[in-house]
Amino acid sequence: MPGPISRHAAIRIRKDVVFRELEGEMVLLNLATGVYFGLDPVGTRIWTLKTLRDNELVDVDDGSAR
Repeated sequence: MPGPISRHAAIRIRKDVVFRELEGEMVLLNLATGVYFGLDPVGTRIWTLKTLRDNELVDVDDGSAR
């Protein structure tokens, strides 16, 4: 079993992983391997926050970006 993740590690969601929330739990399927995972409520919350953060759109004014 792998060890703990460093708190400085960059966590990213693979493009070949699809996910849906079902009855309060997140279900993930790796399309490349066919392996699926189920997350408990805490894992579901973390996954949801991660996906929201990754999908944030930000308007940037060219003048203020310099």
